[in-house]
Amino acid sequence: MTVISAETRAVPRRSSSVSGTLIHDIRDGVVKLTAKPDDAIINHPVQTRSSTRTLPRRQHATSLVEEFIQSFKELESYRNGKPVQVDGQNLSIAAVTAASRYGASVVLDDSPALKNKIAKSRRTIADKIDAGLSVYGVSTGFGGSADTRTDQPILLGNALLQHQHSGVLPSSTEPLDALPLLDPLNSTSMPEAWVRGAILVRMNSLIRGHSGVRWELIEKMNELLGANITPLVPLRGTISASGDLAPLSYIAGTLIGNPSIRVFDGPKAFGGREIVSSCKALEAHGIEPIPLASKEHLGILNGTAFSAAVGSLAVNDAVHLTLLSQVLSAMGCEALAGTRSSFDPFINSVARPHPGQIETARNIWNLLEGSTFAVTNEVELTIEEDEGVLRQDRYPLRTAPQFIGPQVEDLLQSLKTLTIECNSSNDRQPSR
Repeated sequence: MTVISAETRAVPRRSSSVSGTLIHDIRDGVVKLTAKPDDAIINHPVQTRSSTRTLPRRQHATSLVEEFIQSFKELESYRNGKPVQVDGQNLSIAAVTAASRYGASVVLDDSPALKNKIAKSRRTIADKIDAGLSVYGVSTGFGGSADTRTDQPILLGNALLQHQHSGVLPSSTEPLDALPLLDPLNSTSMPEAWVRGAILVRMNSLIRGHSGVRWELIEKMNELLGANITPLVPLRGTISASGDLAPLSYIAGTLIGNPSIRVFDGPKAFGGREIVSSCKALEAHGIEPIPLASKEHLGILNGTAFSAAVGSLAVNDAVHLTLLSQVLSAMGCEALAGTRSSFDPFINSVARPHPGQIETARNIWNLLEGSTFAVTNEVELTIEEDEGVLRQDRYPLRTAPQFIGPQVEDLLQSLKTLTIECNSSNDRQPSR
Protein backbone atom coordinates (compact mmCIF):
# COMPACT_ATOMS: atom_id res chain seq x y z
CA MET A 1 0.00 0.00 0.00
CA THR A 2 1.31 3.43 -0.92
CA VAL A 3 0.90 6.10 1.74
CA ILE A 4 0.46 9.54 0.22
CA SER A 5 1.78 12.51 2.18
CA ALA A 6 -0.02 15.83 2.41
CA GLU A 7 2.15 17.42 -0.21
CA THR A 8 1.22 17.27 -3.90
CA ARG A 9 3.18 14.75 -5.90
CA ALA A 10 2.99 12.87 -9.15
CA VAL A 11 1.17 9.55 -8.85
CA PRO A 12 1.92 6.48 -10.98
CA ARG A 13 -0.96 5.66 -13.28
CA ARG A 14 -2.32 2.38 -12.08
CA SER A 15 -5.72 2.36 -13.73
CA SER A 16 -7.55 4.46 -16.26
CA SER A 17 -10.57 5.27 -14.11
CA VAL A 18 -12.55 4.39 -11.02
CA SER A 19 -15.52 3.18 -13.07
CA GLY A 20 -13.39 1.02 -15.36
CA THR A 21 -11.79 -0.84 -12.47
CA LEU A 22 -15.09 -1.16 -10.61
CA ILE A 23 -16.92 -2.53 -13.65
CA HIS A 24 -14.10 -5.03 -14.20
CA ASP A 25 -14.37 -6.37 -10.66
CA ILE A 26 -18.17 -6.49 -10.73
CA ARG A 27 -17.98 -8.46 -13.98
CA ASP A 28 -15.71 -10.93 -12.21
CA GLY A 29 -18.41 -11.30 -9.57
CA VAL A 30 -16.62 -9.88 -6.55
CA VAL A 31 -15.73 -6.48 -5.15
CA LYS A 32 -13.35 -6.63 -2.19
CA LEU A 33 -12.45 -3.95 0.31
CA THR A 34 -9.34 -3.95 2.44
CA ALA A 35 -8.47 -2.16 5.67
CA LYS A 36 -5.03 -1.53 7.12
CA PRO A 37 -4.74 -2.72 10.75
CA ASP A 38 -3.82 0.70 12.12
CA ASP A 39 -6.66 2.26 10.09
CA ALA A 40 -4.27 4.93 8.82
CA ILE A 41 -5.13 4.53 5.16
CA ILE A 42 -7.97 2.68 3.47
CA ASN A 43 -7.00 1.04 0.19
CA HIS A 44 -8.81 1.41 -3.10
CA PRO A 45 -12.26 -0.16 -2.46
CA VAL A 46 -12.04 -2.37 -5.57
CA GLN A 47 -8.60 -3.86 -5.06
CA THR A 48 -8.57 -7.66 -5.05
CA ARG A 49 -6.08 -8.02 -2.20
CA SER A 50 -7.94 -9.52 0.77
CA SER A 51 -7.59 -8.37 4.35
CA THR A 52 -5.75 -10.59 6.83
CA ARG A 53 -7.27 -8.87 9.82
CA THR A 54 -10.04 -10.66 11.68
CA LEU A 55 -12.10 -8.89 14.28
CA PRO A 56 -13.89 -10.32 17.31
CA ARG A 57 -17.57 -10.64 16.57
CA ARG A 58 -18.67 -8.03 19.09
CA GLN A 59 -15.81 -5.58 18.51
CA HIS A 60 -17.06 -2.44 16.84
CA ALA A 61 -15.13 -1.24 13.82
CA THR A 62 -13.50 2.18 13.89
CA SER A 63 -14.34 2.99 10.28
CA LEU A 64 -17.30 2.32 8.01
CA VAL A 65 -15.15 0.41 5.53
CA GLU A 66 -13.88 -1.80 8.33
CA GLU A 67 -17.47 -2.29 9.53
CA PHE A 68 -18.51 -3.27 6.01
CA ILE A 69 -15.71 -5.83 5.70
CA GLN A 70 -16.45 -7.32 9.11
CA SER A 71 -20.20 -7.49 8.45
CA PHE A 72 -19.78 -8.81 4.90
CA LYS A 73 -17.56 -11.68 6.02
CA GLU A 74 -19.94 -12.58 8.83
CA LEU A 75 -22.98 -12.44 6.56
CA GLU A 76 -21.29 -14.66 3.99
CA SER A 77 -20.47 -17.23 6.66
CA TYR A 78 -24.15 -17.43 7.61
CA ARG A 79 -25.22 -17.69 3.99
CA ASN A 80 -22.73 -20.54 3.56
CA GLY A 81 -24.29 -22.58 6.33
CA LYS A 82 -23.04 -21.24 9.65
CA PRO A 83 -26.04 -21.02 12.02
CA VAL A 84 -27.00 -17.84 13.82
CA GLN A 85 -26.66 -18.50 17.54
CA VAL A 86 -29.12 -16.97 19.97
CA ASP A 87 -27.48 -16.53 23.36
CA GLY A 88 -28.70 -13.09 24.47
CA GLN A 89 -25.28 -11.51 24.15
CA ASN A 90 -23.82 -11.69 20.64
CA LEU A 91 -26.55 -11.00 18.10
CA SER A 92 -25.10 -8.78 15.38
CA ILE A 93 -26.56 -6.69 12.58
CA ALA A 94 -25.18 -9.22 10.10
CA ALA A 95 -26.88 -12.08 11.96
CA VAL A 96 -30.24 -10.29 11.92
CA THR A 97 -29.82 -9.63 8.19
CA ALA A 98 -28.85 -13.24 7.46
CA ALA A 99 -31.78 -14.77 9.32
CA SER A 100 -34.29 -12.17 8.10
CA ARG A 101 -33.48 -11.95 4.41
CA TYR A 102 -31.56 -15.08 3.56
CA GLY A 103 -33.17 -17.72 5.74
CA ALA A 104 -30.02 -18.56 7.70
CA SER A 105 -30.62 -21.30 10.25
CA VAL A 106 -30.99 -20.27 13.88
CA VAL A 107 -29.90 -22.29 16.91
CA LEU A 108 -30.49 -21.60 20.59
CA ASP A 109 -27.75 -21.69 23.18
CA ASP A 110 -29.06 -24.53 25.34
CA SER A 111 -26.21 -24.53 27.83
CA PRO A 112 -27.26 -25.65 31.34
CA ALA A 113 -26.26 -22.31 32.84
CA LEU A 114 -28.52 -20.36 30.50
CA LYS A 115 -31.45 -22.74 30.83
CA ASN A 116 -31.14 -22.67 34.62
CA LYS A 117 -31.20 -18.87 34.55
CA ILE A 118 -34.41 -18.93 32.50
CA ALA A 119 -35.97 -21.52 34.81
CA LYS A 120 -35.05 -19.44 37.87
CA SER A 121 -36.65 -16.37 36.32
CA ARG A 122 -39.80 -18.37 35.60
CA ARG A 123 -39.92 -19.68 39.18
CA THR A 124 -39.76 -16.11 40.43
CA ILE A 125 -43.04 -15.34 38.67
CA ALA A 126 -44.69 -18.55 39.88
CA ASP A 127 -43.56 -17.98 43.47
CA LYS A 128 -44.91 -14.43 43.50
CA ILE A 129 -48.27 -15.62 42.19
CA ASP A 130 -48.43 -18.45 44.75
CA ALA A 131 -47.59 -15.97 47.51
CA GLY A 132 -50.42 -13.69 46.41
CA LEU A 133 -48.07 -10.80 45.69
CA SER A 134 -49.06 -7.95 43.41
CA VAL A 135 -46.95 -8.00 40.24
CA TYR A 136 -47.28 -5.55 37.37
CA GLY A 137 -48.72 -7.21 34.28
CA VAL A 138 -49.64 -10.34 36.24
CA SER A 139 -52.10 -9.14 38.86
CA THR A 140 -52.47 -5.55 37.59
CA GLY A 141 -53.69 -3.87 34.48
CA PHE A 142 -51.34 -2.26 31.97
CA GLY A 143 -50.29 1.34 31.50
CA GLY A 144 -53.07 3.66 32.53
CA SER A 145 -54.99 0.70 33.98
CA ALA A 146 -52.17 -0.32 36.32
CA ASP A 147 -54.35 0.62 39.30
CA THR A 148 -56.73 -2.28 38.56
CA ARG A 149 -56.24 -5.74 40.10
CA THR A 150 -57.02 -9.33 39.14
CA ASP A 151 -56.32 -12.83 40.41
CA GLN A 152 -56.69 -14.31 36.91
CA PRO A 153 -53.29 -13.75 35.19
CA ILE A 154 -54.05 -16.04 32.23
CA LEU A 155 -57.31 -14.26 31.43
CA LEU A 156 -55.50 -10.94 31.82
CA GLY A 157 -52.89 -12.02 29.28
CA ASN A 158 -55.50 -13.25 26.83
CA ALA A 159 -57.32 -9.93 27.11
CA LEU A 160 -54.05 -8.14 26.38
CA LEU A 161 -53.62 -10.08 23.14
CA GLN A 162 -57.21 -9.44 22.07
CA HIS A 163 -56.77 -5.75 22.79
CA GLN A 164 -53.64 -5.55 20.63
CA HIS A 165 -55.01 -7.57 17.70
CA SER A 166 -56.56 -4.44 16.24
CA GLY A 167 -54.32 -3.65 13.28
CA VAL A 168 -55.56 -2.93 9.76
CA LEU A 169 -55.07 -5.79 7.31
CA PRO A 170 -56.91 -6.58 4.06
CA SER A 171 -59.73 -9.08 4.22
CA SER A 172 -58.63 -10.40 0.84
CA THR A 173 -55.04 -11.28 0.00
CA GLU A 174 -55.54 -11.30 -3.77
CA PRO A 175 -53.76 -8.48 -5.68
CA LEU A 176 -56.32 -5.84 -6.62
CA ASP A 177 -54.07 -3.32 -8.38
CA ALA A 178 -51.11 -3.47 -10.72
CA LEU A 179 -49.24 -0.81 -8.74
CA PRO A 180 -47.45 -2.36 -5.71
CA LEU A 181 -48.04 0.61 -3.42
CA LEU A 182 -51.78 0.39 -4.07
CA ASP A 183 -52.00 -3.35 -3.51
CA PRO A 184 -53.86 -3.82 -0.19
CA LEU A 185 -51.48 -6.50 1.07
CA ASN A 186 -48.24 -4.65 0.28
CA SER A 187 -49.54 -1.34 1.56
CA THR A 188 -50.89 -2.61 4.89
CA SER A 189 -48.61 -5.47 6.01
CA MET A 190 -44.94 -5.70 6.92
CA PRO A 191 -42.44 -7.47 4.66
CA GLU A 192 -41.64 -10.98 5.82
CA ALA A 193 -38.00 -10.07 6.47
CA TRP A 194 -39.07 -7.51 9.08
CA VAL A 195 -41.19 -10.06 10.91
CA ARG A 196 -38.54 -12.79 10.83
CA GLY A 197 -36.03 -10.29 12.18
CA ALA A 198 -38.40 -9.33 14.99
CA ILE A 199 -38.89 -12.97 16.01
CA LEU A 200 -35.13 -13.42 16.15
CA VAL A 201 -34.51 -10.27 18.19
CA ARG A 202 -37.33 -11.10 20.63
CA MET A 203 -35.95 -14.60 21.14
CA ASN A 204 -32.53 -13.14 21.86
CA SER A 205 -34.03 -10.82 24.46
CA LEU A 206 -36.12 -13.50 26.16
CA ILE A 207 -33.26 -16.00 26.31
CA ARG A 208 -31.41 -13.61 28.62
CA GLY A 209 -33.65 -14.87 31.41
CA HIS A 210 -34.99 -11.54 32.59
CA SER A 211 -38.63 -11.79 31.48
CA GLY A 212 -39.96 -14.82 33.33
CA VAL A 213 -40.94 -16.88 30.27
CA ARG A 214 -40.40 -20.60 29.83
CA TRP A 215 -37.64 -22.18 27.74
CA GLU A 216 -40.35 -23.99 25.78
CA LEU A 217 -41.77 -20.68 24.57
CA ILE A 218 -38.41 -19.58 23.16
CA GLU A 219 -38.04 -22.96 21.46
CA LYS A 220 -41.49 -22.57 19.91
CA MET A 221 -40.54 -19.17 18.48
CA ASN A 222 -37.50 -20.74 16.87
CA GLU A 223 -39.70 -23.44 15.37
CA LEU A 224 -41.59 -20.70 13.51
CA LEU A 225 -38.34 -19.52 11.94
CA GLY A 226 -37.25 -23.05 11.12
CA ALA A 227 -40.57 -23.86 9.44
CA ASN A 228 -40.58 -20.48 7.65
CA ILE A 229 -43.95 -19.56 9.13
CA THR A 230 -44.18 -15.77 9.13
CA PRO A 231 -47.12 -13.97 10.78
CA LEU A 232 -48.99 -11.42 8.69
CA VAL A 233 -48.37 -8.25 10.71
CA PRO A 234 -49.96 -4.82 10.15
CA LEU A 235 -47.54 -2.25 8.78
CA ARG A 236 -48.84 0.46 11.11
CA GLY A 237 -49.60 0.33 14.81
CA THR A 238 -46.44 1.11 16.75
CA ILE A 239 -44.03 3.95 17.39
CA SER A 240 -42.03 1.77 19.80
CA ALA A 241 -42.55 4.23 22.65
CA SER A 242 -43.45 1.54 25.17
CA GLY A 243 -42.50 -1.36 22.94
CA ASP A 244 -43.86 -2.77 19.70
CA LEU A 245 -46.93 -4.13 21.46
CA ALA A 246 -49.38 -4.49 18.58
CA PRO A 247 -46.99 -6.04 16.01
CA LEU A 248 -45.56 -8.48 18.56
CA SER A 249 -49.08 -9.57 19.51
CA TYR A 250 -49.42 -11.17 16.07
CA ILE A 251 -46.37 -13.31 16.79
CA ALA A 252 -47.93 -14.33 20.11
CA GLY A 253 -51.21 -15.08 18.33
CA THR A 254 -49.38 -17.35 15.90
CA LEU A 255 -47.68 -19.25 18.72
CA ILE A 256 -51.00 -20.10 20.36
CA GLY A 257 -52.58 -21.01 17.02
CA ASN A 258 -55.21 -18.27 16.97
CA PRO A 259 -57.29 -19.04 13.84
CA SER A 260 -57.88 -15.31 13.30
CA ILE A 261 -54.15 -14.68 12.87
CA ARG A 262 -52.92 -15.31 9.34
CA VAL A 263 -49.40 -16.26 8.30
CA PHE A 264 -47.25 -16.70 5.21
CA ASP A 265 -46.47 -20.37 4.59
CA GLY A 266 -45.13 -22.58 1.84
CA PRO A 267 -41.97 -22.57 -0.29
CA LYS A 268 -40.65 -19.24 -1.52
CA ALA A 269 -39.58 -20.58 -4.90
CA PHE A 270 -41.66 -19.38 -7.85
CA GLY A 271 -44.01 -17.37 -5.67
CA GLY A 272 -45.23 -20.41 -3.78
CA ARG A 273 -45.99 -18.55 -0.54
CA GLU A 274 -49.62 -18.53 0.50
CA ILE A 275 -51.53 -16.92 3.34
CA VAL A 276 -53.31 -19.30 5.70
CA SER A 277 -54.53 -19.25 9.29
CA SER A 278 -51.87 -19.78 11.93
CA CYS A 279 -53.52 -22.93 13.24
CA LYS A 280 -53.53 -24.47 9.75
CA ALA A 281 -49.86 -23.63 9.20
CA LEU A 282 -48.81 -25.06 12.56
CA GLU A 283 -50.71 -28.26 11.88
CA ALA A 284 -49.16 -28.60 8.42
CA HIS A 285 -45.68 -28.46 9.94
CA GLY A 286 -46.46 -30.67 12.92
CA ILE A 287 -45.99 -27.84 15.41
CA GLU A 288 -48.17 -27.91 18.51
CA PRO A 289 -49.61 -24.54 19.58
CA ILE A 290 -48.30 -23.46 22.97
CA PRO A 291 -50.72 -22.12 25.60
CA LEU A 292 -49.14 -19.09 27.23
CA ALA A 293 -48.51 -19.09 30.97
CA SER A 294 -48.86 -16.12 33.30
CA LYS A 295 -46.72 -13.13 32.34
CA GLU A 296 -45.73 -14.70 28.98
CA HIS A 297 -48.24 -12.64 27.01
CA LEU A 298 -46.61 -9.47 28.26
CA GLY A 299 -43.17 -11.07 27.95
CA ILE A 300 -43.62 -11.41 24.19
CA LEU A 301 -45.32 -8.05 23.62
CA ASN A 302 -43.31 -5.71 25.82
CA GLY A 303 -40.23 -5.23 23.65
CA THR A 304 -38.66 -3.29 20.81
CA ALA A 305 -37.99 -6.27 18.55
CA PHE A 306 -39.66 -4.84 15.44
CA SER A 307 -37.99 -1.45 15.71
CA ALA A 308 -34.61 -3.04 16.40
CA ALA A 309 -34.95 -5.53 13.54
CA VAL A 310 -36.13 -3.00 10.97
CA GLY A 311 -33.49 -0.55 12.15
CA SER A 312 -30.81 -3.23 11.76
CA LEU A 313 -31.86 -3.98 8.19
CA ALA A 314 -32.03 -0.28 7.34
CA VAL A 315 -28.59 0.47 8.77
CA ASN A 316 -27.13 -2.55 6.99
CA ASP A 317 -28.36 -1.10 3.69
CA ALA A 318 -27.29 2.41 4.63
CA VAL A 319 -23.69 1.27 5.13
CA HIS A 320 -23.64 -0.04 1.55
CA LEU A 321 -25.23 3.13 0.19
CA THR A 322 -22.83 5.39 2.07
CA LEU A 323 -19.79 3.58 0.70
CA LEU A 324 -21.37 3.58 -2.76
CA SER A 325 -21.86 7.34 -2.51
CA GLN A 326 -18.12 7.70 -1.99
CA VAL A 327 -17.37 5.60 -5.07
CA LEU A 328 -19.87 7.64 -7.09
CA SER A 329 -18.33 10.87 -5.82
CA ALA A 330 -14.97 9.72 -7.15
CA MET A 331 -16.55 8.73 -10.47
CA GLY A 332 -18.28 12.12 -10.65
CA CYS A 333 -14.94 13.80 -10.10
CA GLU A 334 -13.56 11.87 -13.05
CA ALA A 335 -16.57 12.56 -15.26
CA LEU A 336 -16.29 16.31 -14.66
CA ALA A 337 -12.49 16.34 -14.91
CA GLY A 338 -12.25 17.41 -11.28
CA THR A 339 -9.19 17.48 -9.08
CA ARG A 340 -8.00 15.00 -6.50
CA SER A 341 -6.61 17.79 -4.33
CA SER A 342 -10.08 18.49 -2.86
CA PHE A 343 -9.60 15.31 -0.84
CA ASP A 344 -6.03 16.04 0.22
CA PRO A 345 -5.18 14.63 3.67
CA PHE A 346 -4.13 18.05 4.97
CA ILE A 347 -7.53 19.60 4.22
CA ASN A 348 -9.59 16.79 5.69
CA SER A 349 -7.35 15.23 8.34
CA VAL A 350 -5.37 18.16 9.71
CA ALA A 351 -7.35 21.32 9.01
CA ARG A 352 -10.79 19.88 9.83
CA PRO A 353 -10.38 16.49 11.48
CA HIS A 354 -13.93 15.24 11.89
CA PRO A 355 -13.76 11.41 11.88
CA GLY A 356 -16.39 10.89 9.18
CA GLN A 357 -14.88 13.57 6.97
CA ILE A 358 -11.41 12.06 7.39
CA GLU A 359 -12.61 8.61 6.36
CA THR A 360 -14.67 9.81 3.40
CA ALA A 361 -11.92 12.01 2.02
CA ARG A 362 -9.37 9.23 2.48
CA ASN A 363 -11.51 6.75 0.57
CA ILE A 364 -12.15 9.12 -2.35
CA TRP A 365 -8.46 10.15 -2.36
CA ASN A 366 -7.44 6.50 -2.71
CA LEU A 367 -10.12 5.81 -5.31
CA LEU A 368 -8.71 8.55 -7.52
CA GLU A 369 -5.14 7.35 -7.21
CA GLY A 370 -3.77 6.77 -10.71
CA SER A 371 -6.86 8.15 -12.47
CA THR A 372 -6.25 9.51 -15.98
CA PHE A 373 -9.50 11.49 -15.95
CA ALA A 374 -9.24 13.44 -12.70
CA VAL A 375 -6.43 15.95 -12.18
CA THR A 376 -3.96 14.21 -9.88
CA ASN A 377 -0.78 16.20 -10.44
CA GLU A 378 -1.50 19.88 -9.95
CA VAL A 379 1.14 22.48 -10.74
CA GLU A 380 1.35 26.12 -9.77
CA LEU A 381 0.84 28.58 -12.65
CA THR A 382 1.49 32.26 -13.07
CA ILE A 383 -1.37 34.56 -14.01
CA GLU A 384 -0.06 34.66 -17.58
CA GLU A 385 0.07 30.86 -17.79
CA ASP A 386 -3.38 30.32 -16.27
CA GLU A 387 -5.89 29.45 -19.01
CA GLY A 388 -8.84 30.58 -16.92
CA VAL A 389 -10.01 27.15 -15.82
CA LEU A 390 -11.49 26.56 -12.37
CA ARG A 391 -8.89 26.76 -9.64
CA GLN A 392 -11.06 24.52 -7.48
CA ASP A 393 -14.01 22.25 -8.15
CA ARG A 394 -17.63 23.19 -7.67
CA TYR A 395 -19.23 22.48 -4.30
CA PRO A 396 -20.91 19.16 -5.21
CA LEU A 397 -17.48 17.64 -5.86
CA ARG A 398 -15.11 19.19 -3.37
CA THR A 399 -17.46 19.14 -0.37
CA ALA A 400 -18.37 15.45 -0.64
CA PRO A 401 -16.38 14.58 2.52
CA GLN A 402 -18.10 17.35 4.49
CA PHE A 403 -21.53 16.14 3.36
CA ILE A 404 -21.01 12.37 3.59
CA GLY A 405 -18.82 12.51 6.70
CA PRO A 406 -21.63 13.20 9.22
CA GLN A 407 -23.62 10.30 7.75
CA VAL A 408 -20.62 8.04 8.36
CA GLU A 409 -20.43 9.13 12.00
CA ASP A 410 -24.19 8.71 12.48
CA LEU A 411 -24.09 5.21 10.99
CA LEU A 412 -21.21 4.08 13.18
CA GLN A 413 -23.11 5.27 16.27
CA SER A 414 -26.35 3.70 15.02
CA LEU A 415 -24.61 0.36 14.54
CA LYS A 416 -23.45 0.42 18.16
CA THR A 417 -26.86 1.51 19.48
CA LEU A 418 -28.81 -1.10 17.52
CA THR A 419 -26.40 -3.87 18.46
CA ILE A 420 -26.87 -3.01 22.13
CA GLU A 421 -30.66 -2.94 21.72
CA CYS A 422 -30.69 -6.31 19.95
CA ASN A 423 -28.90 -7.76 22.97
CA SER A 424 -30.97 -6.06 25.67
CA SER A 425 -33.81 -6.99 28.01
CA ASN A 426 -36.62 -4.48 27.62
CA ASP A 427 -39.51 -6.21 29.38
CA ARG A 428 -40.72 -5.53 32.90
CA GLN A 429 -38.36 -7.56 35.11
CA PRO A 430 -40.06 -10.21 37.29
CA SER A 431 -37.93 -9.35 40.33
CA ARG A 432 -39.14 -5.74 40.39
